[in-house]
Amino acid sequence: MAPLRTNAVGVLAVLALTASAALAATKIPESWGTCKRSDPKFDECLRGAIQRAMTALEKGSSEFGIGPLDPFKVSQLSLEKGNGGALSMDMTLSEAEIIGFKNARVESVQTDMNKFKIVANMRTDKLDLNSLYKVTGRVLLIPINGNGKTTIKMQKPLLRLSMQGGLKKGADGNDHLHIESTTFEIIPEKANFRFVNPAHAVQADLLSRVVSENDKVIMTELQPAISQAFNKRLLEITNRIFDKVAFEDVFPQ
Repeated sequence: MAPLRTNAVGVLAVLALTASAALAATKIPESWGTCKRSDPKFDECLRGAIQRAMTALEKGSSEFGIGPLDPFKVSQLSLEKGNGGALSMDMTLSEAEIIGFKNARVESVQTDMNKFKIVANMRTDKLDLNSLYKVTGRVLLIPINGNGKTTIKMQKPLLRLSMQGGLKKGADGNDHLHIESTTFEIIPEKANFRFVNPAHAVQADLLSRVVSENDKVIMTELQPAISQAFNKRLLEITNRIFDKVAFEDVFPQ
């Protein structure tokens, strides 16, 4: 029995060394590129790297365990619009997916790497949000209670992502960037809402028209829900990358 026990220990040792080597060997893909923190044009370099990473991750990455970025799926968005004015309603958007991130252009990046803060501003020609909806309340003086499908077409939206983190020791013994919080905003120049409810077509058409006419108010009210829904997914994506790649390999001095 002793030889078997020795072989088992040997196998475990080999597996441990293999796992350790795999961790140590994980690098940012060459196609993404890395940016030196000492580079006076670091922010511009990072802008290009983020753009290339977004393109590469459009369909996801098995290496990093990341699903597709386009369509970008979120579970639920909720709007509670109180009383007063033309709109007084509670609206929930569920099983939502946003299409069009693959065409986003990273316009600028601002960083403070001493505080591990990164802010990226992006823009695209359009984003479509498709979801199921449930709404209760009123539009003007007409009661609106129903559910169905909706599409929100957002024109020339500004996408602003802010990430704040710190360093933590990884399983490979190296320091890794860990993103602790994110803030994500979608600010379209115009948003058109289309609600479909065959059982209450007139109400759905009215809701579509009035909500579209008040799109800036609605999008402002939806913004906290958008940020909350995206933050969980964005934290998961960024940390799955940074957990596998040492800070010095991503942002060498």
